Formats: sequence, structure tokens, C-alpha cells
Amino acid sequence: MAASDVKYAYNFAVEELRDREYPQIQGKTYLDHGGTTLYAKSLIEAFSADMISNLYGNPHSDCSPSKLAGHRIDEIRERALRFFNASPDEFDLVFVPNATAGVKLVADCFRDYAAASNTPFWYGYHRDAHTSLVGVREATKGFHRCFTSDEEVETWIEGRTASGHRRRQLDLFAYP
Repeated sequence: MAASDVKYAYNFAVEELRDREYPQIQGKTYLDHGGTTLYAKSLIEAFSADMISNLYGNPHSDCSPSKLAGHRIDEIRERALRFFNASPDEFDLVFVPNATAGVKLVADCFRDYAAASNTPFWYGYHRDAHTSLVGVREATKGFHRCFTSDEEVETWIEGRTASGHRRRQLDLFAYP
């Protein structure tokens, strides 16, 4: 098969997928993937069928709909951990509404642990980091650093001790 044939087959497959899964964008150009990604038709259909067929409740309650929700969450958590080849004995998976909420959760944990243990909390981030990552510096009481280039990050990494700490402190580093 010639390279042009492969390219044509690939383009056809992408167009076919686009027509089947994303009919809402036919004749349109969508450039806002930073705000939200598009939803596939099959995903919405499967979700709708599930919601019509099942009654889910608060997973922290003790009735049948709540137990169903809890089992479903546990199943999804296990599937996601398996996807990443991560043992549930060693890893936890926490669901958050978005990346900003995940970043805030981690930052709050570091801040609270630092306060409870009277341990300094240092934070480093790359200048190209998302605004949510830059905001973490506010939790560090002034112990933060903005790296202005990848080379600066590499130099910092190479200069750390074998244990990863320069002194007794909590370190958190975010890289976009």
C-alpha cells in the first residue's frame, strides 16, 4: 500500500468517525477544547440508557439506589486503576469535578500537613503552567519558585540530593 493510500484511508477513517460520533459539528469548526472537549454521540447514548435504566443515589447512604451508585463508582475506580496498571493496594483514585479541583485538593493536603507538622511547604512550577497550578504558590507562605525554562527545571532536578530534599521540608513540583 502506498503512503498516499494509507493517508487516504486514515483521513477517511477520521472523517467517518467524525460523522458518526460528532454529528453536532458537521459544517462547523470547534476550537474550544481548552474549555471543554466535545462529547461523542455513543457516549451520550450509553449514558442516557444507563440513567433511564437505573436509579442512582448518594453513594454515602444505605438504600438500594445508593448501594448501586457505590458499586458503580468502585467498578469505575477499579477499571481506571487497571488501565494505568496501578494496584488498588498501592494507589487510590479520587474523583474530582475538574483539573482545578484536583490541583486544589493536592495543594490543600500539602498546606494542611505542613501546618500540622510544622514543616515548610515548598512549591515549584513552570512558567507555562495553567493558572490553577500557579495559584498553589499562595498556600506556601512565600516558599515557591517559578521556573522560566525547561533548562532551568533540568538544572534544578540534577542539583537535588538522592533523597530529593535539600532540607527538611515538603516539596511539590508542577510541570505542564
